[in-house]
Amino acid sequence: MAPSRPVSVVIDREVLPGKKPEFEASLRGIIEASSRFPGYLGTDVLYPEQPDDHDYRVVFRYESPEQLAAWEASEERARWLDRLDKLIAEPAKLRVICGLETWFAQPRAKSIVPPPRHKMAVVTWLAITPLLIVMGFATAPFLGDLPSWARILATTPIVVLIMTYGVMPFMVKRFAGWLYPQREPN
Repeated sequence: MAPSRPVSVVIDREVLPGKKPEFEASLRGIIEASSRFPGYLGTDVLYPEQPDDHDYRVVFRYESPEQLAAWEASEERARWLDRLDKLIAEPAKLRVICGLETWFAQPRAKSIVPPPRHKMAVVTWLAITPLLIVMGFATAPFLGDLPSWARILATTPIVVLIMTYGVMPFMVKRFAGWLYPQREPN
């Protein structure tokens, strides 16, 4: 049996006018509740940039589709969704995605359609190459005596975190016009 891949569920919600504080409080609650479930890897929230914007994007990440399904089937999640559903304009739009596609989800796009794979590969290569070079120099004084496999094992988690939370959001925004030529760049 093949090992499961990490999975993300991306949820877009349009909050009713005047309900943002209540929605954000409930959002904190559902994030806290989901974080107690096995396999939880984290949540990212993209908040509206303008006062008259009411669109939120929430990305929940789990270690496997089975662990995400356990959260989605839970009574606790159902209770939180009942609360949240009273604060949104229309039913939430969600999509389950895996792998590198999560790096290329445009924050303000109404749907999540990843760019062509060759473009994702080029942008990922442009992002990761300088990061790996810098990481190699930065960790050499501490890890220089270790075999190369051990240095890679030690630094890869740091590189993945930096790529996921810092570098790729910047790169996707920077290259939006090339990645998504049919859309207006954000």
